[in-house]
Amino acid sequence: MEPTFEIPAADAAIFASLPISEQTRLRLILAALKEIHGSESKQSAAWIIAVKMSRQGVHGRGYSGARLMDYYRRYTATRSWGTLVRRTLAIARTPIQALPAEFLSMWREMVARHHGNVAAAHVALRCCYAAGSAVPGYTDLPVKRGALPRGWSLANLRRYQPTKAERQLRVVRQSLN
Repeated sequence: MEPTFEIPAADAAIFASLPISEQTRLRLILAALKEIHGSESKQSAAWIIAVKMSRQGVHGRGYSGARLMDYYRRYTATRSWGTLVRRTLAIARTPIQALPAEFLSMWREMVARHHGNVAAAHVALRCCYAAGSAVPGYTDLPVKRGALPRGWSLANLRRYQPTKAERQLRVVRQSLN
């Protein structure tokens, strides 16, 4: 089966989610790879295309003859345009599900119990999860050894820690009791 050097219709939504500059870059590369594929001497064609691209004002990393040959080998081996996407942009663009409000309330309580120490609260959360304890907001959480549910990373949960105003209000309430 011959490679098509096009973005399949099934991948149109994923392709559209990439920045415009990356879409343009991928289209340029795929057009160059199609031209390389149609020539007898792939190596020579890659260098000729690289020179043509530089004369047309397409400069930057990723357009040398050697790089185009690398792209060509990767694309023909996998037949996937995804292998040509820059690694920094290859992160899955599916949105993380919003964390349940009940869970966030429990999380803030855990942070408060650990005197604002988010890392210690995260360790306690991981222990609860590993022990199979019920977690508010979730009906059934399969316990996977060494893995946490999506959105439970320390970096993500730091975004949901109580604000300074909430912490101060809690201190005032505790001092009144």
